[in-house]
Amino acid sequence: MKTSPWIKVVTLFAGMVIILAAQWRIGSRIREEDRELQGLREQAEQTRTELERATETSMQRDSEAKSLREEVIKLRDELGMVRQELKEAKSDAAKVATASLGSVHRTSTGGPSPTSGVPVRTPSEERTVFHIRPVVRTNLAASPSDFFPAYKSAGRVDDVELWNGIPRETVSAGPDWWPSLPLPLNFTDGEAIARRELGRLVNDEAGWEVREVHLYRLNRSSTKWHYSFRFEPTDRRLNDWFTVHVNMAGTPGTTGLRVGD
Repeated sequence: MKTSPWIKVVTLFAGMVIILAAQWRIGSRIREEDRELQGLREQAEQTRTELERATETSMQRDSEAKSLREEVIKLRDELGMVRQELKEAKSDAAKVATASLGSVHRTSTGGPSPTSGVPVRTPSEERTVFHIRPVVRTNLAASPSDFFPAYKSAGRVDDVELWNGIPRETVSAGPDWWPSLPLPLNFTDGEAIARRELGRLVNDEAGWEVREVHLYRLNRSSTKWHYSFRFEPTDRRLNDWFTVHVNMAGTPGTTGLRVGD
């Protein structure tokens, strides 16, 4: 049986349509994959750009950190030199003051005491080294009459009687702590805060050392604690001391003149 020419034409046309449809689908799929690939390329390029920026920022920060470290080392060296010069200047001033006072004493008495053989020291001779800053001596106020701290400690710097006290509210404002847990404020950081408070009073803070550290509880059932740091000068000729209270949040106590206590 012979196939009609029309059937052959229709069959051929149908085959061409199927082939064209398949090619269109393949082309569409290729274009879609190209778009996805282009998107991935753009994301990769953006990621590379961000990585380069992050690397540049990191290098810049490393350079800044190195510069800061060098500056800190330089400042420490300069501070050490200044402290040494200050120490030498105080020593020279002490020698000059002692020599001058001894000369005045010999002139006024006609020589050493014939009975004891030891010169009589006047009150001004007792102090040839002074710690307290001049502005503190003149500007520090007495503790107010309504100041009732939870703890307070007396101190004396260059014959100036002082108090340092920490109110209950300040202690309560610190974080809770139980002895079984790490301290919210370690000893080193607490001492640094106390030293800053000491440095507001004396001009030779580096010449003072911690002699005692105490940890106090606000009351028997409280979870609020605070430190006290007792400082004394390394120069043992002077019976000076000063105590600073610091709560667990790093807030120091209040300092004032000790009047009538």
